[in-house]
Amino acid sequence: MRITHVAAHNWRNFKNVDFAGGSRLLVVGPNAAGKSNLLDLFRFLGDVSRRGGGLAAALEKRGGLSKTRCLFARNNHRGELALEIDLADGEDTLRARRQGRAGRPQQADHRPGDRDPQWPAPAVASR
Repeated sequence: MRITHVAAHNWRNFKNVDFAGGSRLLVVGPNAAGKSNLLDLFRFLGDVSRRGGGLAAALEKRGGLSKTRCLFARNNHRGELALEIDLADGEDTLRARRQGRAGRPQQADHRPGDRDPQWPAPAVASR
């Protein structure tokens, strides 16, 4: 199974991040640009999906939702932390979305082909 698309709103130091995953993904940038925070997004997704893990455990591991959300979160996308990931295995695809706001956790899973209107379709397809 391969990650083909990732989108996040209010994750750590990113107000919005949205990219397609290809056969390789290189992360480069100057110090304090957010490379480690981007990699932590993948660790977070792993913690959420791990047996015995889950969303609450993954957030607690990072100090709670307030420590995970971007400082700009108050005014960006209604202050919600939102993550979306598309996975592919051959012709099978899966889209998962998690979102929550301090005091009001929410989550929704979407079937392949469903897309929330506030999340644009990826501009570049994976190779």
